[in-house]
Amino acid sequence: MPKICILSDSHGFIHPEVIKIANQCDIAIHAGDIIN
Repeated sequence: MPKICILSDSHGFIHPEVIKIANQCDIAIHAGDIIN
């Protein structure tokens, strides 16, 4: 079963630990609010 990471509301900043977790997933999706 694939690992899926869904992010939202990062507003220009994604914590390094979240990036580390996302890199371990098969699919990473950002659902919006990327900038301020």
